[in-house]
Amino acid sequence: MKPLKHASSLIAALCLSTSAFAEKAEPEYVDNASSPLAKLNFVDLRYKEQDIASDPRMGDYELTTYSIDGVKMLTPDDRFAYEVNYVDSDYFGQDHQDVSNLELSWAHIFDDGELGGVKYKWGAGFEWNKNFGDRDKGTGSGADLLTPQAGIGWLLGPTTQFLTLAQYFRSYNEDAGVEEVDRPAARIIFMHMFPQTYTWVFLDNRFLIDRENDDASGNMLELQVGQMLHPKFGIYVDYYKGTGNSRVYEEGWGLGLRFMLN
Repeated sequence: MKPLKHASSLIAALCLSTSAFAEKAEPEYVDNASSPLAKLNFVDLRYKEQDIASDPRMGDYELTTYSIDGVKMLTPDDRFAYEVNYVDSDYFGQDHQDVSNLELSWAHIFDDGELGGVKYKWGAGFEWNKNFGDRDKGTGSGADLLTPQAGIGWLLGPTTQFLTLAQYFRSYNEDAGVEEVDRPAARIIFMHMFPQTYTWVFLDNRFLIDRENDDASGNMLELQVGQMLHPKFGIYVDYYKGTGNSRVYEEGWGLGLRFMLN
């Protein structure tokens, strides 16, 4: 697999494409569905190719993931998110397919505020992750998780956001032979939107500490570039890079289709 080659080609294609719908005046504030604090209804269909870095028993292998995820605003301030992943792994040279996991999360997004002349919004909630795959086949983690999380987003301008989030990944049920998951994590997200071309850049860096593995650390980076080709439809590409002893993946790329809902 050559993720850099695939990702760079797709990013170049997006950047060179032109908007398919009429130009309009730049709004006072632009949000994007990729933000975990966005109050938007949408559904994404995603395809990912990743080189997975796991524990010595499992070794490294390639994983293809097909996902459907989205958000439904239950109230103007209550955000319900969901994600289902189906995977195809080549663990130990054998092909395995399975539904990997289901993620459901809820967050309350509090009223916007202002500090030192900078506007902000913040939210708090939790995520439930139910594992369905088999860790011994490379199709699952072998653990069910419950993750409290909170974050604040600084609105640096009408089209630029800087977000900081804290998460605590903790397992409450593990398959036989699977270690407990005890991983505090911090995320830093930078987003910039280009309203005149309906494109966006999203940079998400997640740092975690594995407390069950001598406090080993890992860092996962995601770079996303996308464009809305229509007010209700967009496309984006992702590039993934992991570093550290507790990284989840080595490298990868992905493609997503976005459908905005009312």
